Amino acid sequence: MSEINQEVKMEFKEGKRPIIVEIGPAGLYGSGTPASNFSRRIKDSINDGALYIGLDSKEEDLRKFMESRAWKYDIQQALVGDMAHLPLADGSADEIWLLNVFSNLDIRPEIQADGTQTWRINMSSFYKELSRVIKPKGEIIIGELGFPMGGIGAVDYLTDVDFEQFGLKKAVYRGENFVEGCKRLGIIERLREIIKENPFTKGVDPFFIILSKKL
Repeated sequence: MSEINQEVKMEFKEGKRPIIVEIGPAGLYGSGTPASNFSRRIKDSINDGALYIGLDSKEEDLRKFMESRAWKYDIQQALVGDMAHLPLADGSADEIWLLNVFSNLDIRPEIQADGTQTWRINMSSFYKELSRVIKPKGEIIIGELGFPMGGIGAVDYLTDVDFEQFGLKKAVYRGENFVEGCKRLGIIERLREIIKENPFTKGVDPFFIILSKKL
């Protein structure tokens, strides 16, 4: 996939098109990517000429996704890479979407007897990479909308992360202001009710975190 990575970096450098990156898009074979399925804003951006990039750590999953109808419908460029070492140029992305990504990773904190949290991997490397890649006026959208590994509440730690140390400010949309987040992202406002009505996600308290550069 190295040649694809090179082509993307060249396009970034030339600055020809807005760049939308979705990390972990390969979950909905044949039905469109998670972000574009939910967000009308992304659809409008693609129609207006934005370059939509799908990035996944598993090449096999990404190749299956490329062969599906979803690949033909949404993504113009595919990259294999992990969140700790994104194969993207500095300040290259206008938007980065991560929907149900953290909830599908086995990276939950271990709670110690004194209530503190410890991690088996360096979470800071993920956040530093997101901060490095996003443009000064871009947005990083983290959405947790499904039933996470580890059960209800397993990804709640995300809303408490101090993103300012990575040069990012956050806005959390959950509970009563979840609809406001949906409006900002061009997502159907009934999404929270739909999630709670679905037997597979019953009990989930969905949220969006929108991160932007501290200027």
